[in-house]
Amino acid sequence: MLILLLLSATVLIYITTKKNGLINNNDSDNIFDSSLDEKLKRKFYNVIYSILSTFYYTSITPSMVLATIKMESGTKALKMKNSEIIGDKNRVKKAYGIMQIRQPALTDVNNHFNFHYSIIDVKNDYYTNLIVGIGYLELCYTAAGTIYPNDKEKRAWLMYKKYNGGVGSLPLAINSSVKYANVSLSYYNKFKKMV
Repeated sequence: MLILLLLSATVLIYITTKKNGLINNNDSDNIFDSSLDEKLKRKFYNVIYSILSTFYYTSITPSMVLATIKMESGTKALKMKNSEIIGDKNRVKKAYGIMQIRQPALTDVNNHFNFHYSIIDVKNDYYTNLIVGIGYLELCYTAAGTIYPNDKEKRAWLMYKKYNGGVGSLPLAINSSVKYANVSLSYYNKFKKMV
């Protein structure tokens, strides 16, 4: 039922945004545009909230999830089937779906939460992809809390850096994950105002 709701909400958001000219090939910043109909945004947020509620405890917010989706799959999340969203094509272990999950992240989430998802599940199902992505965000947020326990902004920044570079990545290493974290944090702050 929730999978159907997610897919329906995704299609409705895409149709509405395309019709209103909010999605075009030149501007990928329009995903989840603030001018979208509130009812449509609520449907998508409700799916995210329902997944967040399946975790016994989580510090992850819908804004954090939306920023990750924006960074990982952008407008592809609205235009394509989950199984068609493939990243890291130059790697042996590709990244799949709306949250761009790779096998190492899936293994970490399965081990920590005692899940039993396969990479095929993550590749073919939006709902599973979101569950694993949110689980991985939680692992990254928890790890970031050991460095920045009292600064939510820095903790969120480090969470995004770890999501991109691996939960065990060094906090201040200079690499592509720094740029990723900076842009993700800016999306997170925009989405906080919307949700």
